Amino acid sequence: MFGIQEIRKIFILVLFLVTFGVLLDIFLVERPTIMTENKKYAIIDDDQKENENMARILYISLEFNSLIEDINTKNITSEQLPYYKQRIENIKYVIDKDDNDLSWNEGAKQELDAIFLKLQSQSKELSFEELYEKYISIEHKEYCKDKDKDSKAYYLAKDLEKINPELSIKYYKLSLELNTQEVVKWAIFEAIGYQYLILEDFEQSIYWYELATKEEEDIYNCNLGLAYEGASDYKMAFDIFEKGYKLHDSCATHQLGTYYYNGILDGIQDKNKGGQIWLEAYELYKKYDLNYNAEITYNLGIYYMDILKNYEKGRYFFAISALLGDRDSQDILINDSKLYSLDMSKYFLDEIVKNKKFLYQELISRYRIIYDEKAFLDNQNEYEIDNVKVSINENKILLLSTDKDKLRDVIKSMIDIIYIDIYKEEAKNKFEYFGEGTQINIRGLSIDLSKEDKTFVCEIKALK
Repeated sequence: MFGIQEIRKIFILVLFLVTFGVLLDIFLVERPTIMTENKKYAIIDDDQKENENMARILYISLEFNSLIEDINTKNITSEQLPYYKQRIENIKYVIDKDDNDLSWNEGAKQELDAIFLKLQSQSKELSFEELYEKYISIEHKEYCKDKDKDSKAYYLAKDLEKINPELSIKYYKLSLELNTQEVVKWAIFEAIGYQYLILEDFEQSIYWYELATKEEEDIYNCNLGLAYEGASDYKMAFDIFEKGYKLHDSCATHQLGTYYYNGILDGIQDKNKGGQIWLEAYELYKKYDLNYNAEITYNLGIYYMDILKNYEKGRYFFAISALLGDRDSQDILINDSKLYSLDMSKYFLDEIVKNKKFLYQELISRYRIIYDEKAFLDNQNEYEIDNVKVSINENKILLLSTDKDKLRDVIKSMIDIIYIDIYKEEAKNKFEYFGEGTQINIRGLSIDLSKEDKTFVCEIKALK
C-alpha cells in the first residue's frame, strides 16, 4: 500500500531530483471535458518520457502531502468536498498515466479514497446563514442587505455555482419555493439545468432545460443538446444543434460541425461539410466577441491538415490551440514532421489587421500582467500598453514609445504569442541589441525600428 511514510520518502527523493533541473508542469493544466477528435500525434521521445515520469511522481507526492496536511490542519466544511473530490480525481488520472505497476496504482488510489472518506467524516455542514456570510460576494451582499430570504437564496446560489454545484442547485430551488422575483423563472430553470449538466446528471439537466423552454418558447440553449448528447440521445442532440445552427448560435454550430466531421450519426459523415461548419463557428465566436476554448482551433488544425492539406494554416490553428493550453496541439507542433518548421506568422498578422484587437482579446488571458484590456476597449484601431501606443492600419502594426526598453518588452511579449515553438528564443535573441535603424526579419515578419524626435517607432508587417 501507499503509506504516509512512503509518500514522504518519495517527496524527498523528488525534491532532490528537482534541484537538478527536472521541471514540468504538464499535469497541472485542467483537462477538457469534451474531446471531438482522437488525439493521435503524441510522439514523445525517451527524454521527454523520463521527464514526464519525474513530473508525475512530483505531482502525486506533493498532492498527497497537501491533502494530508489539510486533514491535519484545516477545518474543512462540507461545501468544500467537491473541490477535494476533483483534486483526488485529478491525482488518480495522473496515476493511471503510467501502467508499469498496476498494483502500485491501485494501492495509491485506495489511499486516496481513504483520504476522501476522512475528509467527509471531518467536514462540518454550514447553515444557510453561515454559507451566506462566507460565500456571498460583496456586490451581492450590498444589493441584498434590505432584501428577503428569496433574493438572498438566489444570489447565494449564483455565488456557489463554481464552488459546489449541488448546493447551488439547492438554493436555486429554495429561491423558486420562496417565489423570488429577482429574475424570470425560466432563467432559474436554465441555471439549475446547467448545474446538473456540470454534475453529469443528464436526465435532470434535460428536465430543467425542457422546463425552461415550456416556460418561454422563444429561448434557445445549446446546453440542452449537450445534455441529450450526454444521455446518448444523439439524434435529439443533432436536431437541437441543427436548430441552433439556423439561429447562428456559435456553440450549436461548433457541435453540428463535429457531428458531420466525425459522423456521430449513421449516414451523415461529411468531413468537408463538418470542417466548413467549424469555420462558421470560429467566425461566430469572433463576431460576437466570445472566448472560445482550445477545441475549435484544434479541430480546425486537423481539418486544414488532414482534409485541405494546407499545412501552414493548420499549423496556425494548432498554434492558437496550443496558446490556449491544449497539450496535444503543442505536441503536434513539435513532433509532426509536416508542420515542424512551417511559418504561419502571416496568418497571425492577417488576423490582427483584419480583426483589429483579435490577437489581444482572444489570447491575452495568458498575459494579463503585461496587457491591460481596458486600454483598448474604447478604440479598436489604437490603444496603449504600458506607455507603448499600438496602432493598426490596413497592412501593418505600429508601436510607438519614448521608452525603448518598454517597447522591446512589448515586442518580446508579442513574440511569446506568435512563436510558441523552438524559434521563440531565437526570435527574442534578435532584440537584445535592438536600436534605431534596426531591421529584423523573423519567420514571416519584418520588424523595423526608427526614431522620430524622441519617439521610437516600430513597424511590423508581413514579409512578401
